[in-house]
Amino acid sequence: MTRKPIFWLILLLLSISGILFAVRYFGQAFPLVSLNLRMNRQQAMDNARQLAKENGWGTPQFQQAASFQLDSTTQHYVELEAGGNDAFRQMLKGDFYSPYTWVVRHFQEGEKHEVRLRFTPAGEFYGFTEQLPEDEPGAVLTVEAARAMAETVATDKWGTDLNAYQQIESSKETRPGGRVDHTFVYERPNPKINQEINQGHYRLTLVIGGDRLTTLNHGVKIPEEFDLRYKEMRSANDTIAFVASMVMVLIYILGGCVIGSFFLLRQGWIIWKPALYLGIFVAALQALAQLNQLPLSWMDYDTALPASDHILQQLIGTVGTFIIFTVLMTLSFIGAESLSRKAFPRHLQLWQIWSPEVASSTAVVGRTIGGYLLLGLMLAFVVGFYFINSRLLGWWSPSEALFNPDVLAVYFPWLSSIAVSLQAGFWEECLFRAVPLAGAALLGKRFGHPRLWIVAAFILQAIVFGAAHANYPAQPAYARLIELIMPSCLFAGVYLVYGLLPAVVLHYVYDVVLIALPLFVSNTAGIWFNQMMVILLALIPIWILIYARFRIGSWHPAPETAFNRAWSPTKPPATAETNLPETTTDSNHLADQANEIKTSSRWLILGVGVIGLFLWIFFGQFQNPIPAFEINGSEALVKAKETLKSQQIDLGQSWQAARLNQGGIGQTDRFVWQQGGKEAHQQMLDNYLDLPRWVVRYAQFDPEIELTERAEEYLVHLKYDGTLDKIAHQLPEARDGATLSEEEAREMAHPVLVQRFQLDPNQLEEISADLQKRPNRRDWTFTFRDHANYPIQEPADGLTGEARITVRLAGDEVIDAYRYVHVPEKWKRWERENNSLLNMVKTSLGLLPILVTLAGFVLAIVSWSRGNFSVPIFIKLSILLSVVFIFDSANGWATTKYFFNTSEPLTNQFLFALGQSLIQGLSASLGLALIAGLLKRWRQPQKSLSNLQAGLLGIAIGLAAVGLTTCLTKLSPSLAPFWPDFSGVSTYFPFLASPIAVISRYFSMTVTLALTIVGLDYFTTSWSRRRVLGSIGLVVLVVAMVSTGVDSFAKLGWVGGGTALFCLAAYILALRFHLSLLPIIVGTILSLDQVQPIMFDPYPGARPGAVLALIVLILLTCYTVQGIRYQEKEISTV
Repeated sequence: MTRKPIFWLILLLLSISGILFAVRYFGQAFPLVSLNLRMNRQQAMDNARQLAKENGWGTPQFQQAASFQLDSTTQHYVELEAGGNDAFRQMLKGDFYSPYTWVVRHFQEGEKHEVRLRFTPAGEFYGFTEQLPEDEPGAVLTVEAARAMAETVATDKWGTDLNAYQQIESSKETRPGGRVDHTFVYERPNPKINQEINQGHYRLTLVIGGDRLTTLNHGVKIPEEFDLRYKEMRSANDTIAFVASMVMVLIYILGGCVIGSFFLLRQGWIIWKPALYLGIFVAALQALAQLNQLPLSWMDYDTALPASDHILQQLIGTVGTFIIFTVLMTLSFIGAESLSRKAFPRHLQLWQIWSPEVASSTAVVGRTIGGYLLLGLMLAFVVGFYFINSRLLGWWSPSEALFNPDVLAVYFPWLSSIAVSLQAGFWEECLFRAVPLAGAALLGKRFGHPRLWIVAAFILQAIVFGAAHANYPAQPAYARLIELIMPSCLFAGVYLVYGLLPAVVLHYVYDVVLIALPLFVSNTAGIWFNQMMVILLALIPIWILIYARFRIGSWHPAPETAFNRAWSPTKPPATAETNLPETTTDSNHLADQANEIKTSSRWLILGVGVIGLFLWIFFGQFQNPIPAFEINGSEALVKAKETLKSQQIDLGQSWQAARLNQGGIGQTDRFVWQQGGKEAHQQMLDNYLDLPRWVVRYAQFDPEIELTERAEEYLVHLKYDGTLDKIAHQLPEARDGATLSEEEAREMAHPVLVQRFQLDPNQLEEISADLQKRPNRRDWTFTFRDHANYPIQEPADGLTGEARITVRLAGDEVIDAYRYVHVPEKWKRWERENNSLLNMVKTSLGLLPILVTLAGFVLAIVSWSRGNFSVPIFIKLSILLSVVFIFDSANGWATTKYFFNTSEPLTNQFLFALGQSLIQGLSASLGLALIAGLLKRWRQPQKSLSNLQAGLLGIAIGLAAVGLTTCLTKLSPSLAPFWPDFSGVSTYFPFLASPIAVISRYFSMTVTLALTIVGLDYFTTSWSRRRVLGSIGLVVLVVAMVSTGVDSFAKLGWVGGGTALFCLAAYILALRFHLSLLPIIVGTILSLDQVQPIMFDPYPGARPGAVLALIVLILLTCYTVQGIRYQEKEISTV
C-alpha cells in the first residue's frame, strides 16, 4: 500500500492539516505567557554597568554575566493554589511583582565584593544586592538611623512606595570587621496573592551595610504548607520516573543491551565499530552542547577560585559527560542494532542505510520522507492533548514563555536543539523501542508465542517511555505518562513495520521543532543565521538522500544485500585456550621463567617487610584522642525516649524514631587545627567543637496527619556516653505562638546561656538579633561572641575566627541552642581556592581506574563469549558479593531511614533508596565477579611457591606497603586532626560492620589490582617489552587510586608517588612472577587496618567486629591463594 501515490497524498494532506491545526490552537492548548520584553541582554548589561558606576556598587574593575530568570516557586504557587494559569498571567501584567527578571552579575576574580542587579522584562530597574566582605570595616548605626537611611534611599532614589508596606522584621549583625549590618523586611497588607485564604505576601527587603544601602529586593513569601504540598506532589512525579528508570536499567540496559549482546556475541551477530563511531559522535555533540553553556555558567562562578580553574572545571565536566555518553550510547546502539538485525529480517540494515547505494533506494527515501510527514500528526496530537486536558480536564502544567533570551546567551544557539534532539532521536528509539521489541521477538521465537511477546513488549515500552518523562512538573503526576503513550505507540508501530530509520527521523525532527521554537519567535538581529542552521541540520537525512542520489545517479529499489535477511553471522572465534598475555620465546623472558623470584630479591623483600613493620609501629596512630561511644543505637533510642518523658514531652504512637551518629572532621575542625594547632583543637572539643554524638529524630510520616503538622520534629542530641546534650524542636511555620519584643526575647535567651553553657551573658558580646515573622508568632535568633574562651589568638595571617553561641526561640519557646566556631570568610575562600586545583586533578585521575575497569568489563564479556572465562568463579563471587551487599544495606538501613522527608510518602522514599542501592550493589557485584572470572584464566608461567615462601613474601610486601604509606602520611603536612572510624556504630549490628566491609574491600582491592597486574603483563609481554611505558602507566594508575584519600598536593606527591613507586618495585621483584602473592598482600594490609578498632574499641561491638574481620580475612586470603596457586600448579605441569 505504501507504494501507491494515494497513500503518500493522504499522508501529505494529513501532515499539512496537522501542522495547520497545531499552529492554530498552539496558543490555546499550552499555558503561554506574553512578556513585555523590551530589554535585551546587552541593554541589561549596559544599564547595570552605568548604575554600578553611578552608585559605586561593587569593585572598580569587574566582569559581567547576565541571565533571564524566572521565580518558578512563585509561579507554581500562583498556578496551583492562587488562581491558576490565568492568575499568573495577571501577575505579569500587574505592578506588584515581576517573576521574570534580568539578573546581571558584576564580579571579579579573587573578590568577595560583588553585586547583582535586576531589571524587569520591560527594562525598569528592579533592585540589587551588593555582597560586602565580612571583614570590610564600616559604620555602626543605630536601628533607627539605619531604618531612616534605608527608607529614604529606597523612596527618594529608587521611587519605592513604602506607604504601601508595613515593616514586619528587623535584624542586625555585627560583622568581624566591626561593621554593623541592618536588615529590614516590609510586607504589603493588601493585596494578598491568595485573597481567599489570606496567604502569599508581597515583600520588600532593605539592607544597610554600615552606612550604605546594599540590598533592595522584591520578593514573595510563599506559605510553608505549599512548599510541603509541592514536594509531596513532585515526589509522585519523580517516583513514576524512577520506576521507569529502574525498568530501563534492569531490563533494557542490563537485560537487553548487556545480556542480549552477550549471547549475540557468542553467535557472531555483533557489529560494534559503527555503533562505537555513532556513540562517539552523539556523545561529542552532548559534550559540545554542555560546553556551549559556558557563558551562563559565570552566573554561578565562585570568585574564590581562579577563572582558569572555573573553565577547567567545565572542561573536566565535559570530558566526563563525553565518556559517560560514549559508553551508554555505544552499548545501546550495539544492543538495538544487533537484536533488530536478528529479530526482523525484513528491516533494512541500520549500518548500511546511509551508504550511497542504499540511501539512494526508494525504500530509504520512503522511510525518510514518511518520518518527516508524520511530524504533522505528532504535533496535532500533542496540541490536541494539551487542549483537552487543560480546557476540559483541568490538568496543570506550568506556564511558559515562547522565547527565553538565555537561548541566545550561548556561543552557538542552534547547537543545543540539534544536539539534544539527535541524542533523543537515536538513543531513545534504540533503547526504548528497538531493544524491548526486538528482544521480545527473539524470546518469542525461542519460547513460542512470538505475537504475545511482542504485544507485551509493545505495551511495556509505551508505559516505560511515558513514565520515564514523568518527572516534569505536571498535575496529575501521571499526565506526562498518558500524554506519551500514543506517541510511543506510533514510534513502536513505525519501528515494527519499517525499522529504526523513520522512527529516528520523526523523533529527531519533532524534538528539533519544539526545542528550537524560541529561536524562531525571536526578532533579535542576526537570529536568521541560527534559524538557518537549525533548518539545515534538521534536514540532514534529506541532504544525505540527495547526496546519495547524485553519487549513484538514479533512484532504485533497495538491493537485497541491504536487508537484515541477507546478513549472516560470522563464525564465532575458536574457543580453544586463549591466554593473556601470549608467552614469548624471548631469551630474557625464559631466564625469568627459570629463575622466578631471585634469592636476593626474596631477602630484600623480607628485609623491607621488617622495616615496614617498624615504620608502622613507630609512625602509626595508636593513641585515640577522641572518646569512644559508650552506647549503641538501640540504647540511644531508649535514652532519647526516657529523656523526652523526663522533659514532659509526650509523643503519641504516630511518632517514629530514627537515629544517626554525628561527628567527624569538617571545615571547622580543619580551621582550628591549622590556625590554632593540636592544643587549641583539644581545648575546644566538647564545647565549641563537637565530639561523637547520637542524634535521635522524632518525626511523623502518617499520611492521615496534616502535612503541615508533619513538619514538626524533635531532635534529641545525646553525647557519646549517653548523657543529654540538647533537645532541638522544629515547629511548623503556621503554629501559634507568642509575639515577643526584642527585649522580651533577649530576656528568655540569656538564662539559656547560664543554664546550658555556664556562661555569663555580661561576659559575651551580642553580635546579632534576627527576627522572623511567622503567620501567628515571632521567631528570634540571638548570636553571641565568646572572647574569653577562645584559644586562637592572632595567627600569622590574622584569621582568628570566633567562638559563637546561638539561641533560637519560636514564640516564647527555646527551640535550640548551640555553640560553634565561626570560620572567617577569607579562610573559607582560601581553602576553596587551594583545594580547587587539587580536586580537579583528583577528579581527572579518578577517571583512569574507571576506564580500566570498563575495559576489564568489556574484555571479560568478550572472553566469556569465546569460552575463555571461568563461569563458576563468576557465579560464586557474584552471589557472595550480592549477599554481602544485601546484608550491608539492611544493616545500615537506620542511616537511610533517618534522612526520609516527612512531606513525601514513605513508600516513595523507600522505593528510591532501595532501587538506588540495588543498582549500585548489582553493578559493583557483577562487575567485580566478571573481572574475577576473566582473571581466573590468567596463566602464570612460573612454578608455584611453597606455602611458607608465599606467606612470608606476601606478608612482607603488605607490611612494607603499610609502613611506607604510614610513614609518608605522618611526614606530610597535617591539615586535619585524627578521627577514628565510627561508621559501624550506626548499623543495627555493629559487630558485623567490619566483617561485611572487609569482604567488599578485599575483593575490590584484589580484583582491581589483579586486573592492573594482568594488564601490565599483557602490555609489556611479561615485562619483556615497553617497560618504560608500562612503568609510567602503573605509576599514574596507582597515584589515581591513592588520590581519593589525600587532602593536599604534598600528600599526593609523597603518599601517592611513594606508593606508586613501591607498587612498581613489588611488581618487578615479585608480583609478575606470582599473582598468588597479591591476596596475601591485600589481606595483610586490611588486617593491619583492624588494629586500631581493636585497640580503641570506638563503639560497642567494634572490637569483636574487628577480630571477626581478621578471621574473615584469613579465610578469604587462604581460599583465594589456594585457588590461584592451584591454577599455577596446573600450568606448571603443562
